[in-house]
Amino acid sequence: MAENPLLDEVVAMYFHLVDNPDDARALLDDAHFNAAENDHEIAMVGIQLRHIQHQTNELMTQPMTDAEREAQRVQLEEDYRGIKVDADFLLENRRRLRQVVKMLVFIWTYAIIRRALRRFLPAVALTFVAGTAALVVYVELRRGGTVPAFEALGRIFTWLTSFFLLGYRVRL
Repeated sequence: MAENPLLDEVVAMYFHLVDNPDDARALLDDAHFNAAENDHEIAMVGIQLRHIQHQTNELMTQPMTDAEREAQRVQLEEDYRGIKVDADFLLENRRRLRQVVKMLVFIWTYAIIRRALRRFLPAVALTFVAGTAALVVYVELRRGGTVPAFEALGRIFTWLTSFFLLGYRVRL
């Protein structure tokens, strides 16, 4: 299997792409676009190949001298070799682009998860700590009997919800 310089470039930028999921997404979109262009070129080579096959079939049915037929056959054979070289190049390019797309999908997904955890996990941890503290406060207030249960719970959950929402808004 031939080496893939495109994949080597993506691997060289791994840490930058993990830290910047938007850049990874831009490269992924570009790789998808290049793969679509490559697939279009492969389709065009297939059309050219069918055209040569059609010309070969017509050549066999047309009346002409052996020298003319041989000249036509040589020309079609050269065209076929050129198309085969193009097809081999495009198929190898498709294989390389697919490797790059797979790697970029992995990197982009990992970067998104990492960014989400970096933003969401502190908010969850703070909410858990605040919730635990609120529960302790509630238990202490209920033990003293100075505040009715419904008012205490309402105040605690209102404070907890506003703490969570304001803390999460700042991180976005």
